[in-house]
Order: sequence, then structure tokens, then C-alpha cells
Amino acid sequence: MNNNASNQNNRMKAIQDKRPLVISVMSGKGGVGKSTTSYKLAQVLSGHGRVMMADADLLFGNLHIIANVIPQCTIDKFLLADNVIRRPAEVSENVHLLASPSTSGGDLDFDVAGIVENISRLPQVCSDYDYLIVDTPSGVIDVIAAVAAISDIPLVSVMPELTAISDGYGLIKYLKVLGLASPVYLLPNRCSNEEEASYIYTKFTEICKRFLKIRPECLGYIYENHYLTARMRPEEKDGQPRRVATAADDFGKLARSILAIKPKPRKINSFNRPQTINAIRSAADIKG
Repeated sequence: MNNNASNQNNRMKAIQDKRPLVISVMSGKGGVGKSTTSYKLAQVLSGHGRVMMADADLLFGNLHIIANVIPQCTIDKFLLADNVIRRPAEVSENVHLLASPSTSGGDLDFDVAGIVENISRLPQVCSDYDYLIVDTPSGVIDVIAAVAAISDIPLVSVMPELTAISDGYGLIKYLKVLGLASPVYLLPNRCSNEEEASYIYTKFTEICKRFLKIRPECLGYIYENHYLTARMRPEEKDGQPRRVATAADDFGKLARSILAIKPKPRKINSFNRPQTINAIRSAADIKG
């Protein structure tokens, strides 16, 4: 009897301890491909397990548009409402979506503070999934910080554009000031070629090492419009077919890099907000 009770307790503990691998896609600037990255990555990872996408861009979420689904349960209702059927939108057999509350069609008077406070519950309420991919807004630091606190793999997306690089650095800088304990992963996006992607990562890393004493890791690069390039220029001058990698290749490599990561046992991140972003030297302007 005691053995049966012990086995039951062990099974219950295993269920309670189960959590998905949490991947967040972040940036300090809009328009750098966060939502597309979230969706494409979910498609690739669905071949390795069940995936939940959560759209934490509370005001301007568009994952439901990319996924071409009608939201059945938004992230705010999933986290805050006890009297609703928690039924995420089904994108495919292994991919589900918690849409942004902005997609509900009602007034935008949802409880932002309540959502932020309860984001920490997302891994728990999504324990039936193997992967949880969270798309974040740009500039809403409370949401970004809450998502970063639960992330095993925080992906910071940057483009080969000065403002995107500067804002990406500013985001990493702010998360360091708040006390983020997880490693940070950089994702150069919309790069014209490998040389440009490598150059961005090298320079970005040098800045982070110099001023923040941290070194973001790079899990891969996403190149710009390779499929369109292949369609526009299908042959070389000699008439031989030109092999150009498609976006699926890029996200496939990114997914393999993610699957190779062995996250360390999680510690709860407690963020301490300074009164000003420039309170310490590591939080100074990028030019410093």
C-alpha cells in the first residue's frame, strides 16, 4: 500500500514538474520579423512535439493572421478567466495558438497588469505541450520582462539596420539591469548573405562584451527573401540550376540549434527595477 501511494505521489510530482521548453522571440524594435519567426519556428518544431504559440503583443498581435485562424481563446482569458473553456486555436495537429486579446473585436480594456502578473503561469497551464513559443511586443517592457523571466531560450531578433541593432542592444542591456539570469541568444534576421549576418553578430557581441560583460550566443541566421530570389533568378549564366536556400532551410537550422540546447535547471528570476535605465555604467547609452 505504501509503495502504491509512493508511486502515485511520484507520478503526480512528475506531472506538476513537467513544463514545455519556453522560447521567447523579442526585440527592441518593431518590424524585425518576430511574429514570422515565431510561426515558422513553431511549424518546424511541430515535427518534434506539440507546440503552443502565445501572442503576448497585447495591442497589435497578428499571429492569428499569419496562421490564418479565427482565435477561439485569447491569452488574457486563458490566464485570467476561470469560467471559460480553455480551447486554443488549432493551427495544425501539433500547433495551437493563444491569440492576442486585441483580436477579440471588443474594447481594448483588458487587464494588462493582470496579464503581466500571470504570465509566469504560462508554462504551468501549457504543461501538455513540449514547446511554448511566446511572441512579444516592441517597447512594452513590462510584458517583455515578464516573458523573459520564464524563458529558457530568449531570442533577440535584429536586422541589418542601425536602429534595430541599437534597440536590440538596448533590450539586452535592460534585461541585464533587471537581473535576467538566462543566457541570451541573438538572431540576425533579414540578412542579405552569411557575411553580413556574421558581421552583425560579431560587432553586436563586441559591444555586449565591452559594456555589459556578457556574450550573446548565435543559433543561426535568417536570410532575406531567398525563395523570391530563387524564383526571380532560377538559373546561372551557364544555364545550370541555381541552388538558393529557402526560409525553411534557415528555420530548420535554427530549430536544430534549439533542440541541441540542454537548458539548465530553472531558477525563478526576480527582477529589480532601477529608478532609471542609466543608473549604472552598463546601462549607459550605446555610444558609451
